[in-house]
Amino acid sequence: MLRLSATLLESARLFEKNIIQSDALIASIKKESEETLPMLIGSAGHAIFEDREIFREWYDGVDMFCCNGVTFDAASFEHYLKDIFQLNPVFEVKTEDLILQTDYGPVRIVCMADAMVGSDVWELKFSRKSLVMERYADSMQWRCYCLAYAASKFNYRVCQLKHFPQDDIFKIIKAETLTVYPYPGITQDIVGACHNLLHFMDINNLNDYRLEAAA
Repeated sequence: MLRLSATLLESARLFEKNIIQSDALIASIKKESEETLPMLIGSAGHAIFEDREIFREWYDGVDMFCCNGVTFDAASFEHYLKDIFQLNPVFEVKTEDLILQTDYGPVRIVCMADAMVGSDVWELKFSRKSLVMERYADSMQWRCYCLAYAASKFNYRVCQLKHFPQDDIFKIIKAETLTVYPYPGITQDIVGACHNLLHFMDINNLNDYRLEAAA
């Protein structure tokens, strides 16, 4: 059985929309993508989101979170995510139970939710650019998550960061939420996305990188 992640399906969609090139998609399929600064910042932010206290530090009376060489201003981090923390979510919920039938055979879809509150899913994003929430509306990620978790709704919380180089600290200066919902035909849309990705993998001889036994 082939094994795909929701984020890989989103990468395939970005390739189809000419937002990324084929070499970037191939690197993602092979799990050979180099960690960029935005990825490093995102990984640190997610780790802090899941367990703030183990990353909390004080320096000259300033409260901050430090993770893997990335420092966040603690006050703004907690301010813009306070409403989620107050919901007492379950962090980092993984499921591998979604199996879809495609023309290439059964495919397992792997999903990792940043946080869940009941049947509601929360996904945290960080950006140093101005927030354009519409870019997330077409994502395959939330579609997969809605189906995999039988979610009642999916929430993107996107935080805009500003870097203060003198102190080498990132501060959240704005945050917005996009909420999307499952809809009739969502399964067919995901199966169609799987078909497109699997076709790409087939013609590029990449199937072995996603076989279940190799996971």
